[in-house]
Amino acid sequence: MLDIKFLRTNFEEVKAKLQHRGEDLTDFGRFEELDTRRRELLVQTEELKSKRNEVSQQISVLKREKKDAEALILEMREVGEKVKDLDNELRTVEEDLERLMLSIPNIPHESAPVGETEDDNVVARTWGEVKEFT
Repeated sequence: MLDIKFLRTNFEEVKAKLQHRGEDLTDFGRFEELDTRRRELLVQTEELKSKRNEVSQQISVLKREKKDAEALILEMREVGEKVKDLDNELRTVEEDLERLMLSIPNIPHESAPVGETEDDNVVARTWGEVKEFT
């Protein structure tokens, strides 16, 4: 499996090399979409978790001071539900991205000749005699 950072930074190069290899790239374009969505979901989830932690500290301070924290508690329940939903969506996106990443073959080396079939290959060297089978 190709490294996600390598794919992210060399997307067009990988796409071109896979086209030279004759691969079907219909799902390959989804990589950018899934990767972008995954990153967005990570940011949103982390921001909400950070907010939840801050407000949890505020709630504990209010409870120590014997003040009403019910409004904050209700707000945090909503934030908790959002975090749960975003985590589920993130898990789905990550599974789709991993499935896609596993379906992307390795790219050919620069020295490999461009071709779609084995007839396009170049013989680098031979050794011994070719046996004739009858």
